[in-house]
Amino acid sequence: MHRILRFLKSEDGPTTVEYAVLLAGILAVVIGGITLVGGQTANFWSNNQSELDTAFGANSGGGGSGS
Repeated sequence: MHRILRFLKSEDGPTTVEYAVLLAGILAVVIGGITLVGGQTANFWSNNQSELDTAFGANSGGGGSGS
């Protein structure tokens, strides 16, 4: 019981909670940013691949995936 009271009186608990909330907020922003930019990046590379395939005539079934 003494340990619980000492923990509640100390400031280690609230500080830990504050850091956890701050970390959760930062993670939410980072994940949101990756989600927004990720789709645009995938489209960008897909378009580049299509243009390169057209430019080099790779659409004739020649492969090119490296396998």
